[in-house]
Amino acid sequence: MAKDDIYEDIVRRIRYSEGDFRELEKVKHEISTKFLNVFNDYIGFKGLKFIGACATGNCVKWKKDIDGIVILNPISVVDFRRMVNQIGGLEDIVFANKCFVVKDKFDAKYYEYDVSIGCVDGSLFPSNDLGADLSMHPDFTLEKLSREQKKEVILTKIFLKNIGLYGKKIGGFATEQIIIHFGSFDNFLEHLRTGKPIFIDFSGRYSGKSSPVIVSYPYCGLENLAKVSQEHFERAVQYAREITDKPKIFLEDSCSTVNRLFWEKRANLFENKEELSTPDIYLNHKENRIFRKKISSEGSGLRVLDIGCANGYSIIAINRGGENYMVGIDKNQRLIETAKKLASQNNVDNIEFIVSDMPKLPFDDLTFDIIYAKRSISNLPSRDKQGGAIQEIKRVIKKNGLFLLSDLFEEGYGIINKWRIKLNLEQIRFPYHINLLNEPYVFDLVSENFDLEEVYDFSSSYYFLSRVIYPKVMDITKGKVKSDSNINRLFSMLPSIGKIGMNKIFVLRENGS
Repeated sequence: MAKDDIYEDIVRRIRYSEGDFRELEKVKHEISTKFLNVFNDYIGFKGLKFIGACATGNCVKWKKDIDGIVILNPISVVDFRRMVNQIGGLEDIVFANKCFVVKDKFDAKYYEYDVSIGCVDGSLFPSNDLGADLSMHPDFTLEKLSREQKKEVILTKIFLKNIGLYGKKIGGFATEQIIIHFGSFDNFLEHLRTGKPIFIDFSGRYSGKSSPVIVSYPYCGLENLAKVSQEHFERAVQYAREITDKPKIFLEDSCSTVNRLFWEKRANLFENKEELSTPDIYLNHKENRIFRKKISSEGSGLRVLDIGCANGYSIIAINRGGENYMVGIDKNQRLIETAKKLASQNNVDNIEFIVSDMPKLPFDDLTFDIIYAKRSISNLPSRDKQGGAIQEIKRVIKKNGLFLLSDLFEEGYGIINKWRIKLNLEQIRFPYHINLLNEPYVFDLVSENFDLEEVYDFSSSYYFLSRVIYPKVMDITKGKVKSDSNINRLFSMLPSIGKIGMNKIFVLRENGS
């Protein structure tokens, strides 16, 4: 895979889609209207200005945040807090105890967005005040950064995220300045490879502490926006050298990072809920019934492994009333602890939960009679890793053992999207956090070690009705349906007709080879 193709793939996965941007603009408009309704009559109010990626368009999928500045002159913290508390729709409002750059600020939730808005004194100038400088950052970026360079910013963000530097160490605006300064992501990498320090000061006035990475406030030159130690810098230098020589490493690392951040976000929202693994819970029920039936048909007293068990909801449901010894693995420590609690709450004592990654299973050869993977193989960052996981499954499964592979497939997305196009519906984008499987690839992947006994296209009717027919009706009726709604319960109970499901189950048997 060529470097430019790798870059395009990474950006596609990470950057906001057109739909994401439309939603963002709608939410920004709502927040702005709410502020104006409350602040408009305050004599010192000079406006609300959005800052950060939500203003410059350099948004990444793992963050849904909206940052802003309320400009007040004269500034009154008491009035600011009193009026913020009058704004409807904001949840979990928390004001900062201490502020360094702005006079005061608050964090809150608005739907699924993290909102952070500070107040600055509108009488101050960017040339001598950090808060006033901060309020000008979107203008600086939009003036200096070309549209084509936004892709370079996204690549720089994920590069820094892969090595633990993006966020508190190097923020979004500093990343934008890096690309403005170097011109491209590749130029940034080339500089890092030399091991020379980075010094970016558009103001020409920086006189602060020395550091291996300096990115100053661009108007006043006060403070360093980067908080990078020598150790961190040396790691960045080494990583730049690694991925320049082997761009494929950058793709795998980026996919792994995005996948990890996705599941951390899901865990924060649904840690002990069934929705964690999939919002389509009734389809999940149907899938679990199929798994339970297939496993029970193999007998009892068997050793069964769940590859990627998440918080344990499915393995507990599949095991209900069973007499097998079950093991669930997941690489997320937090979710494994949650799974243990759920098992205890359900009085289940024949399931063991272990923290482990798929490509390197902590079991002896020929350990399990049955192994199943529910939408877990596609979570691996590359075809090489997916193939490695299948080889590990082959190693630990017994001769003639049963392997159930359930996952999402490109073919199903393609067919559903053809129908959506016919009905003037927006296409469904591939999930950004996974590497979708396709049927020829899976056949090649398992053919040497497993015999295919059956393919369950159990989701065709469900996806056609929930992703094509009902959305079209929604467009007419202006209704809205959630995946856990009664209408989707009905869809999941209908016989599955056709071969257009996005989720399929491959029933495979170890062939002794």
